[in-house]
Amino acid sequence: KIVLQVFVALLRTCQQESKNLVKEALDILTPALPRRLEQKDQRVPMWIRYTKKVLVEEGHSLPHLVHIWQLVIRHAEQFYNSRAI
Repeated sequence: KIVLQVFVALLRTCQQESKNLVKEALDILTPALPRRLEQKDQRVPMWIRYTKKVLVEEGHSLPHLVHIWQLVIRHAEQFYNSRAI
């Protein structure tokens, strides 16, 4: 559960000063999410639903949008199975 909380906090962090550190942390954490979080009979994994939720909530801010879309592009293989949402 703590892994998901850290992931969501990193998604919401978009300050210019910590941009590179957050990018590195997400690049390390994202490939491990499918193994670390169970998918309890859910079509869409919880971490992908939270990514979408943060995208919708922070969608008014262009830096947040760029931050999240760059994550999706860098880890396209992780998000590919849930592309329909």
